[in-house]
Amino acid sequence: MDFTVVICTHNRAKLLGKMLAVLSQADFSGIGNCEILVIANACKDNTSLIIDHYTEVFRERGGPPLRWLAEPVPGKSMALNLAIRESCGDSLCFIDDDQYVTPTFFQALSATLARYPEYEIFCGWMVPDWDGGEPEWVHETGKFYIGIRPFPEYDLGNVPCEVSPEMKLPSGGNISVRRGVFERVGGFSTDLGPQGHNLMGGEDIEFVKRALQAGARILYEPTIRQKHAVEAERMATLYMMRKSYLRSLSNVMMSTDAPRSVRPYMVLKLGQYALLVLVSLRNSHRFYYLIRLAAAIGELRGALNKQFPRQQ
Repeated sequence: MDFTVVICTHNRAKLLGKMLAVLSQADFSGIGNCEILVIANACKDNTSLIIDHYTEVFRERGGPPLRWLAEPVPGKSMALNLAIRESCGDSLCFIDDDQYVTPTFFQALSATLARYPEYEIFCGWMVPDWDGGEPEWVHETGKFYIGIRPFPEYDLGNVPCEVSPEMKLPSGGNISVRRGVFERVGGFSTDLGPQGHNLMGGEDIEFVKRALQAGARILYEPTIRQKHAVEAERMATLYMMRKSYLRSLSNVMMSTDAPRSVRPYMVLKLGQYALLVLVSLRNSHRFYYLIRLAAAIGELRGALNKQFPRQQ
């Protein structure tokens, strides 16, 4: 196989069905041999029925073969690593179960893989599929911009460019990786990444950083385009606070420079944000400081429980 499309999912049959419906409309003509591999990670809903249905849809439409495997151990990294072991493609294209590719996505990917043999990791343009019902804070660009976003966004412009370690790195649902990278650096850390719906994250960025350190080069190609589904619950205050806390915790776990004990500035920062939450009059400002407070708690927790990720 020239490449394998990898989709990992956990108890999100409805979202997966919509994603596969869009995927089935993509143009796969003239792109060489490819397959679609879905990993059902500890699923207890009707995910298998959805996959079986779209297996027939792809077959009837003459698309690439779709197959699926079950990973019973909870954890996205467990599912990703199973896909690496069991896939047939020379390259692996990772797409999350809540992302929608454009019709020309795979033609752009296939052409890019062939055109740039010196690169080993590829990413593209991805934005949220906003519908106008989202809260105002998601479009904030000034002082109260929320850095921990509920959806991955990646837009480096309309010209291909190399992604350096100092730049914003692409998320796990927006990378295609040549198999040789896994052979050199291993798979995704099982100490990081979601287990169920705990929002931990970090397994993708840790992997990309490890690959860069091993000499892999990343290319951003803007013609590889997709959008991310917008879910109202992802923009709720408690969800965002939890996400901010866990992402901050995972950043500490990934960093070899992070303190291994509580420092005074951490406690000071926590108190400062707590006070600003209490005195802020505008809801958008109070929301911003709540997110910062959650991140400060995550940093503090990471310092109390410092550990390093394992590679598989």
